[in-house]
Amino acid sequence: METLKYTKIRQVKSPVRGTSVAAGIDFFVPTSIDKETFEKKCNTTNCNVYSECDDNGMITKIKLQPGESVMIPSGIKMKVPHGHALVFMNKSGVGAKKQLDVLACVIDEDYEGEVHINLVNSGKNTQYIEAGDKIVQGLILPINYAMPEEIGTVEELYANSDSSRGEGGFGSTGTK
Repeated sequence: METLKYTKIRQVKSPVRGTSVAAGIDFFVPTSIDKETFEKKCNTTNCNVYSECDDNGMITKIKLQPGESVMIPSGIKMKVPHGHALVFMNKSGVGAKKQLDVLACVIDEDYEGEVHINLVNSGKNTQYIEAGDKIVQGLILPINYAMPEEIGTVEELYANSDSSRGEGGFGSTGTK
């Protein structure tokens, strides 16, 4: 079994699998994001995402209005195994109950910076994200490094195809 090596650069719960066979690794909101860093680097929209702070200036709660997005530093730097990518996905409860969706979510194996969690409120209600919340899950996925190669014509591109579907798109194979 491979390991996913990481280090913490903020006060945050360690990434963890919910069970030994869970596909995703749970990531948490740090308890040590200072308001200045958050406002400078982490607010990805021009919508004045509101945050509450403790007496030390550390963020305790983020208020996200419908349609607003935010970039939250995870407090984690990691070494993604060769031939893989870390891909963030919604936690089912967070997505279903809070309607917070993951945006920019692919962490390449050569990235060495702090991993950030990019979320958008796609619902109709204001949502709150609190320090310590379990917020996303990361999947370690194998990557095929196939290189794009342009082919001159559509006929050449599909010369050996035996597809009965052809150009049929959405719903072309039926819905039942």
